[in-house]
Amino acid sequence: MESLDLRVLLVAPTDLAKRVAQVLRKRSQQRPVVVFFRGVGDLGDAWAARLQGGGDVVLPEPPSEQGWFPLSLPVTTAVAVPPEVIAAARQVLDAFRGRKVVVGGFSQGGALALAVASSHLKGVVAVSAWAASEKVAAPTLFSCGTADPTVLFSVSKAS
Repeated sequence: MESLDLRVLLVAPTDLAKRVAQVLRKRSQQRPVVVFFRGVGDLGDAWAARLQGGGDVVLPEPPSEQGWFPLSLPVTTAVAVPPEVIAAARQVLDAFRGRKVVVGGFSQGGALALAVASSHLKGVVAVSAWAASEKVAAPTLFSCGTADPTVLFSVSKAS
């Protein structure tokens, strides 16, 4: 019987393709995959502990201290995710095509998860995030709080 221990891959942007390829060679094509994009100032290790389960967990690292893209805080409008960031994130997801994939994210990472959602995903989870477009092409769990000082409730609610 296969172990259900947490399997985590922390991916830095500079060696992204190489690391994803290594995971694909080592993992069964039957295992589900969770790709989770963290927010600005978050730590991947903290999310790794929360994302335990029977699948593989991929926690890409943002390219800078500003996160996935420059952002003014608090978030007062639904800022669009830059196309080059969406393209890079889709490369990560495409590496797992054929497997059951759920993409998720927190805050800025949640906005990125919503932006890259496509119909081949099993689901999307966005926590304390926003959507810059109206359409998400996969089953979605979206949550936000009224007391979030970083992503204003009005921005999340309008999403």
